Amino acid sequence: MIIIKETFNSTCVLDDFLLPNTWNIEIKAHPNGQKDKDFFTKAVERIQYFVFDVLENSIFVSYKNLSLLNNIPLRAQVHVFPDEPWDHLVAMCLYTKLTAICEEVLFIESITVGSLQSRTVSHNFGDQDGGGQVLHDLFKEDEEALDIIKHWYKPNPQVLLLHEGLKLVEQNWDDSDIDIKYEKSVDLVEGKVIDLKEYKKKPPEKDNDNNA
Repeated sequence: MIIIKETFNSTCVLDDFLLPNTWNIEIKAHPNGQKDKDFFTKAVERIQYFVFDVLENSIFVSYKNLSLLNNIPLRAQVHVFPDEPWDHLVAMCLYTKLTAICEEVLFIESITVGSLQSRTVSHNFGDQDGGGQVLHDLFKEDEEALDIIKHWYKPNPQVLLLHEGLKLVEQNWDDSDIDIKYEKSVDLVEGKVIDLKEYKKKPPEKDNDNNA
């Protein structure tokens, strides 16, 4: 088993409050014995990149409060959740995203999330709770939420950039082959920018595009 412990900071929009928060996460994962051992290190690098360069110093917000950010004259990375970004939902979304990022090179068993705002309380989510399907099932009656959570299932990092409005930036791993050959650097290549209205478009029922 591999145990990864990381810390990052974000600002949470909860109702009409802005709350700075520090998150501590512990990820438990099992290597896939059918993959080359060199892949395991690169999978961990992907997780670390996502934490340090995508989550760090970002804004966490529910899609219901997304409009509050439209007119803020600041620059920031924004992550959108299907409900208020309390610790239990953050744990569920991160489990889903990290599972996608690892692309079966590592199997994420569980993730435990604790935060400054939650003090001594931590939240755990993993295979024993139903795995990645739970996030979809929990919000299947909310079409707008389903439009949002599809991005947590993508293996590539995606963020909304807050600057003169909100725009979705889609980026690809430099080695984005679905089999994770890891022949190139783990760094991100330049992504494309699309309007926010595109962010809410429904994907096809079977979305096999790993670069979107």
